[in-house]
Amino acid sequence: MNSRERILPVDDEPKMHSLLRVCLAPLGYEIESAANGPQALAMLKDGEYSVATLDLMMPMMNGLDVLRDIRQQRLPTEVVVITAHGTLQSAIEALRLGAYDYVLKPFHPEAVRSMVRCTASFNSSIDRAALRRARLRANTSRQPSISLRNSASTGVVPRLPLAVCAY
Repeated sequence: MNSRERILPVDDEPKMHSLLRVCLAPLGYEIESAANGPQALAMLKDGEYSVATLDLMMPMMNGLDVLRDIRQQRLPTEVVVITAHGTLQSAIEALRLGAYDYVLKPFHPEAVRSMVRCTASFNSSIDRAALRRARLRANTSRQPSISLRNSASTGVVPRLPLAVCAY
């Protein structure tokens, strides 16, 4: 892990900030918190974060809208949705918008540690420009597909919607 890697939990519940801080502190990441979507977007624009965890139900701006803005602004942050209000529809939407993973509360701390470690590792090992191009191509196509054909030339391995790491 790079000592400069930062994690941004975004949740309107202060207890969740504390829980994620305690849960993720053993990994050695720098952890900052945001209480709502606009605050999170401002922090993400001002600094580079490896991973942002987003709650779905927040005042001012819900987690899917925050995720949508992160992708529209092409911010180099992987997103994990962590919510107590999960539905199949919101999970599909989050993954379609580019979330790395989707986790339901309550969660087991070790599972979240492993998932964030895997997500941060993925984020630090990718070619960001190639990933942006791949996302732009994916967003313009309505048909889902996975192509390994060009991965050798671009250096980007296509990512399945579910995390590759076992946790």
